[in-house]
Amino acid sequence: MNIAIIEDETNVQNIIKEYLSKYFINVSTNAVFEVYHSGEDFFKRATSEFDIILLDIQMPGINGIEIAHKIRTSDNQVIIIFITSLIQYALMGYKVQALDYIIKPISYKTLSFTLDRALHIIEKRPAEKSVLVNSNGTSVKVAVSEITYFEVQKHRFFMHTIEKTYNFAARSMKELEAIYADNNFTKCNNCYLVNLAHVKSIKKDIVTVGNEELVISRPRKKDFIAAVTNYIENT
Repeated sequence: MNIAIIEDETNVQNIIKEYLSKYFINVSTNAVFEVYHSGEDFFKRATSEFDIILLDIQMPGINGIEIAHKIRTSDNQVIIIFITSLIQYALMGYKVQALDYIIKPISYKTLSFTLDRALHIIEKRPAEKSVLVNSNGTSVKVAVSEITYFEVQKHRFFMHTIEKTYNFAARSMKELEAIYADNNFTKCNNCYLVNLAHVKSIKKDIVTVGNEELVISRPRKKDFIAAVTNYIENT
């Protein structure tokens, strides 16, 4: 279990590390903690993939909300837990799919309750599903969680991921829709099958998926918005 602590106050860092050590001993789970003093420090030094990030909201430089938004551009799985002195900031957490917020001063009971929820989510996650695609004559394994959306144009299929786009062999969009239905993919129109985990925002008839804007067709708008809402409420 890899955990990042992004917190500028040394005394709070020490309390969190003490509580985390106690908690993971109690649940018999190995955990590694990495401490960062700011968002800038995190983005400069972090090299690990984290399971949980404990994130202070009020810090010099980049604040916690901005840090979380940046993290979400490349990682939709990591569990974010906000730490704050002001509850009104914590309520912004839903925009970055934060699991919870903890009000300072931190208590062990509150932190352990939130960690119980986090571990339950991690344990329920299915094994990562991957798909093989051909790239310049080489088969490349792509994690389904990295796929932002599928696209069909003039009978040619494309798989868009966080990093790049691949030509993709498929018989029909309907087939892809059936294959990836259990992975929270939903069509926003007949050309696009969207991974709901990568939806950032919806404004009028435009959905922002990753860093791209896609058109939502009028016939699909109601069902698509319902699918996005259901996904957010259940993750």
